Amino acid sequence: IAASADKKDRLQDAHQALLFNRVVDDLSTWMDEVENHLMSEDHGKDLTSVNSLLKKHQQLEQDITNHQEKVQDVLDAAQVFKEAKHFMNKELQASARTVSERYNSLAEPCHIR
Repeated sequence: IAASADKKDRLQDAHQALLFNRVVDDLSTWMDEVENHLMSEDHGKDLTSVNSLLKKHQQLEQDITNHQEKVQDVLDAAQVFKEAKHFMNKELQASARTVSERYNSLAEPCHIR
């Protein structure tokens, strides 16, 4: 019975890691889109297109701000995994750190744009 309980715990830990990695993957995909948008060289050709781009950029800034909570949730979850001595702790910590660093790196190009 003890082996069964251990296996159950391990499977639950693996499931939690899977859910965590899904959130990380979703954030990474979103950041890919944001980075591509920020790299755009389109600065508008006339007043209408410039105003349209400004509005889109304001929406993008708001979207970046809105995702801050999700990034913090990832960091918090990684901390919980660390405290629980999760068997995939190192990988989960690295994923969380990568997401946080990528998110923080969006600020400079956003202000430049």
